[in-house]
Amino acid sequence: MGNNDESRILELISYMLVSARNLVNETPEYGPLRLLEACDRLIEVFGETGIGSEPLVVLKKSLDEAKTLLMVDKEAFVRALDDLVRSVTSNLFTSSGNGFPEPNP
Repeated sequence: MGNNDESRILELISYMLVSARNLVNETPEYGPLRLLEACDRLIEVFGETGIGSEPLVVLKKSLDEAKTLLMVDKEAFVRALDDLVRSVTSNLFTSSGNGFPEPNP
């Protein structure tokens, strides 16, 4: 792992720690939003370090779409989270494990 890779990982850890601290005083809905952002940033780090994949790109797109829902439709945001969980966990249990199914609209 190069210095730049380590720097990006430390940046992500810093984001997560600061988020944890800020969530003590923030609106509860910010918790899931910050976790989605952390997932998004982790996928970016994977891409920058050469361990990204097309399924992660698809997942990142779904994460980005879900993040926009919180401010306009909380119920749709929760449904999107449920779809993301199903999508990722179903990939963990498939024999091939080579891609994430598209979340249900």
